Amino acid sequence: MHVPLRVVAPSSGEPSSNPQDRAHLMERLARAVGGAAIGLWELDFRSERTSWFNDWCERLSLDACEGRDPLGRWGTRIHPEDLPEAARQLNNHLAGTKDHYDAEYRIRDRSGRWRWVFERGRVIDRAADGAPLRMVGVCMDIDSRKEAELGLREALRRSEFRYRSVASMAPGYVFEYRFGPDGSIQPVWFSEGVQGVFGCSVEEFLLRGGFRAFVHPEGETVARRARRSLASDVPECGEVRIRTASGESKWLATSSIALRDPQSGAVSGFIGAAYDVTARKLAERERQELEREIIEIANREQQRIGSDLHDGLGQDLTGIALMLRGIGAQLRKEGSAACLDIEDVISLVNNAIESTRALARGLSPVSAERDGLAAALQALAARATERYGVPVSFESRTGQPVRLDETSATHLYRIAQEALTNAMRHSLASEVAILLAANGETLRLEITDNGRGFAESGCDGSDGLGLKIMRYRAQILGADLTFEHAPDGGTTVHLSCSLAHARPSAAVRSEA
Repeated sequence: MHVPLRVVAPSSGEPSSNPQDRAHLMERLARAVGGAAIGLWELDFRSERTSWFNDWCERLSLDACEGRDPLGRWGTRIHPEDLPEAARQLNNHLAGTKDHYDAEYRIRDRSGRWRWVFERGRVIDRAADGAPLRMVGVCMDIDSRKEAELGLREALRRSEFRYRSVASMAPGYVFEYRFGPDGSIQPVWFSEGVQGVFGCSVEEFLLRGGFRAFVHPEGETVARRARRSLASDVPECGEVRIRTASGESKWLATSSIALRDPQSGAVSGFIGAAYDVTARKLAERERQELEREIIEIANREQQRIGSDLHDGLGQDLTGIALMLRGIGAQLRKEGSAACLDIEDVISLVNNAIESTRALARGLSPVSAERDGLAAALQALAARATERYGVPVSFESRTGQPVRLDETSATHLYRIAQEALTNAMRHSLASEVAILLAANGETLRLEITDNGRGFAESGCDGSDGLGLKIMRYRAQILGADLTFEHAPDGGTTVHLSCSLAHARPSAAVRSEA
């Protein structure tokens, strides 16, 4: 409180306390603070003298502590940057607008070093007109604490600088949100990368309603799921579609982690980053379209070759067999010995016809006839039973024949065929069941075996080419394809798709 200010002596009045009581009180205070880390002082405004009750000033190597007119001498040692505030706090208390006086400031010791001190005081006697008569206070050395605070503040400043620098250099933008008491999500901070992603400044981004205002309707479900996960302290990453300020559609890859309150430990918000992956998504779509076209071309080519085998080579061989039967009948009439040779040739031709039909069925397994998929799956089960010696059953729960376009039916058949082949080759299954079911507008296909399960059957995620093609065919159908491990062993392949995607178009139905 020793700051240079003009103190006006009281115009009248005597101390409000008894001198003997005051002396007794001061003695008790002096004993209490003797040798303590605080200094106790008293200022008599009438004599303008300051009295200290211990050696605190000496221990801190401070001058101008005792004697007359200490205000001016003490004030000259307070740091110029701290002096105005300390004086303001003291004058407010002396004027009676504040209950007590306190201030933190730097003061120069005898060696010229600046030390931080905290001072608190209060007027204990006033004249009748309110003028201060006596004031007591304490001083504390807070130099170590202030140095620690300043060091921490500087460390925080450097940390924030590094954080913002890294955020500004990162692709996309960095964000931070906190959860409100009502569960709402409140923005805290965004890096300037918002401009490059959304095409507007951070201010405009927030004015428009923040991230939720830019999420594409298709991505709202993903965004809600991410918020629920983060509120449960589950790290979240994924891709979401947005619309920029200009209406342009973009894809963002996002990753976020929850933040916890340091006091309660509860999830208080989350921090994360997002960057533009539109170019990659477009490249993926182009690749997927190309792969889809390749598979469609392969399917069409297989169907063409199967049709050529069945309608071309198969018919030619059938014609040859008929001609040979005619020749054989003529030779039998003539009693020729060559008739036995003709019968052998006819047998070979018939075998060739059967082989041709089998090849045609393999290349084009699903016919365009009504309920062709069910018939094809029934035939697949029968051939697998015959070939592998393992019972393969087929059950249809469609209620009535399901009409599918030939391409979709072929994809479903190939998925069932690959699942059946995996069960026979890898799982050592002794039974396999194929189920085709329809419920409303949903078609369901299941292939279940009682083999060794995921690890040995190849359905554990380490996909081979066959499983990848199965998944890709399901993607073409817009279907969900999953592999389930049964507790007692075995694997079930589930496929579920909308019949609306698999039915033939109106033009095809009219031609049929």
